[in-house]
Amino acid sequence: MVLLNTKSSEGLGFPFRLKAFEEPLPAGSDDIVTKEKGVEHNERTVYPHVSTQMYLPTKARVVAVTIDSKDLQPPADADRIQSVLTSSDAVSFG
Repeated sequence: MVLLNTKSSEGLGFPFRLKAFEEPLPAGSDDIVTKEKGVEHNERTVYPHVSTQMYLPTKARVVAVTIDSKDLQPPADADRIQSVLTSSDAVSFG
């Protein structure tokens, strides 16, 4: 069995919420590791999603928390919209 780990960094400029946490998470850049398991078929190997972990820094250490990768999309979209609305280059109508 082949296990594929993909590391990325999600940077959000505003505090955000995820279902796995009661409190909002601070703005900043957090490391994300997506794990996929290789399954060999006759013609090729496919890598279905196994888990997603987010690494959050605390005062004393970095904590790895398993999250649903779909929960990251709404805060990322909201952050992009908020960035456009607050940028000095935003277009003003009216």
